[in-house]
Amino acid sequence: MFLLYYIFMHLVVDDWKTFIGKKENRFEILGETQSNEYSADDVDQIIISKASSISVGAIKLAMAKGIDIVFMNGLGKPVGRVYPCELGGTTLTRKRQLEAYFSDKSVFLAK
Repeated sequence: MFLLYYIFMHLVVDDWKTFIGKKENRFEILGETQSNEYSADDVDQIIISKASSISVGAIKLAMAKGIDIVFMNGLGKPVGRVYPCELGGTTLTRKRQLEAYFSDKSVFLAK
């Protein structure tokens, strides 16, 4: 049996030999004894913490929906991350900060 937590729109896969696939607009989680499906519209992040596999289709669906995929080690520390190549919150904020730094706004903000 695999453990699957769905808390605060985070999909946590925490069991060996679990497969994450794509079925239309849903993520299909297949374990040795059970399977579940979750709408991609409801998921904000996928966290994989054990030796599992994920299909390219599931990765592409996650990227199209802006879903972050995080790979954890056995101690619960992140070791890798896959996220969409679009200007989101942090990237857009840093870009605007850099633009402000080189403009007249920086003098106004410094006063």
